[in-house]
Amino acid sequence: MGTDHKPIRELGSPRCKVESHRLLALLLQKLEAAAGQSNGAVPIDTIRQEIATLCTATASNFSKVYRDCLVLLSDEVWEEKRQNALGRLLINDIESHLTSQVNPDINSDKIPRRAILPMLNLLSTLVGEPLFQNCYEEARHLRTKLQVEEGKLAVWQEFFAHKEAQRIKTQLLVALSRRFTDFDKRVSWVVQVMNSQLDHQVTVKELDGRPQWTLRPHHFYMMMGSLVAPMARFLSTKEGEAKMKERFGVEGVEFLRLFITNLRERVPSN
Repeated sequence: MGTDHKPIRELGSPRCKVESHRLLALLLQKLEAAAGQSNGAVPIDTIRQEIATLCTATASNFSKVYRDCLVLLSDEVWEEKRQNALGRLLINDIESHLTSQVNPDINSDKIPRRAILPMLNLLSTLVGEPLFQNCYEEARHLRTKLQVEEGKLAVWQEFFAHKEAQRIKTQLLVALSRRFTDFDKRVSWVVQVMNSQLDHQVTVKELDGRPQWTLRPHHFYMMMGSLVAPMARFLSTKEGEAKMKERFGVEGVEFLRLFITNLRERVPSN
């Protein structure tokens, strides 16, 4: 329980696992009782009968576990969307570019929030799912650690500013930059894939007579420019550059530097 009196609870699947184990324990109890009445041997028909009894719609134990699991897993889906620590870490830097409009004007520089999930999926593909999943777990554990230390659920600002969160984000961006050696070709591919994921997400009603918004290269430049800005500032100092090379290697830093340079060359100066 946090100081704000809200429980810091596990997500759905661990709790659903507990409920499933409870049901299995009940089955074992019934089979042990049957074995006690038949000198330790339980006929296969008896086992099938006990399982069938537990699985009937009217069986209170099974029905309760089933309903509880549905609720818990539904909660987990919602929690995942709302509390995805890695997603929130990345989105925090591009928040100013986002809009809640489902279909903004086609000439708008704003990016609809419906593009977030396809963007994260594409990032996972580019850096590799093992690395992305590892960063996801590290971000989740860091957020939980801060919740326990701070004694509250709302620790996003502490999380965003934490040096480990910045390290996780930089690790992802260094890996991403390695995939952009042929920068323009890769950007074109990203735009094409993103739009293929977005083209089915808008209804005729939501279009409201306007052309459908599409992601264009300058949207990508804006988003990535905001994401790499803290790293660019860090690399601008000798001490920062030395620390980056120590953690990510000379080659990793050079890939990131080239990625930053390519972004700056394609973003019009104010």
